[in-house]
Amino acid sequence: MKKLFLVALIFFVNHTFAQDLKFGKDVFQAKFNIDAITLKKDGATLNASGDASDYVEGNYNTVYLTYEMTNNLNLEDRGEFTGYVWAQNGENFLNVTLQGIWRRKGQVFEIVTLDQATDGNTIIARGILNFAKKTLNFDASILE
Repeated sequence: MKKLFLVALIFFVNHTFAQDLKFGKDVFQAKFNIDAITLKKDGATLNASGDASDYVEGNYNTVYLTYEMTNNLNLEDRGEFTGYVWAQNGENFLNVTLQGIWRRKGQVFEIVTLDQATDGNTIIARGILNFAKKTLNFDASILE
């Protein structure tokens, strides 16, 4: 009886407090070219530039980002990152802190990120990092 109660309680708690992270209705693309990679003993620093011209808060066609890629758990094909974005649209500037996970999928790396922007938005994004093509492309939106 105790086991049944415990299973029911765990199910209830997980179901009650679980929330879906959902893309918003206005999905935009962010496309970057990798400008430089610095390899380190404990990871890599990746610098890229590109645009997020469909961002709902402005046409940011000048965007620079830096990722600090790490693998703190020493997993074979996945890890985490932090980073920073600087973007400009005319006289408007946007800064974003980046944090998320990466995992290898064949010849590319999938990136999932949840980011905080200075315009007050939280951005969720999923992207593909392709070192061979030197590209980093995301589908992103403001978190609902």
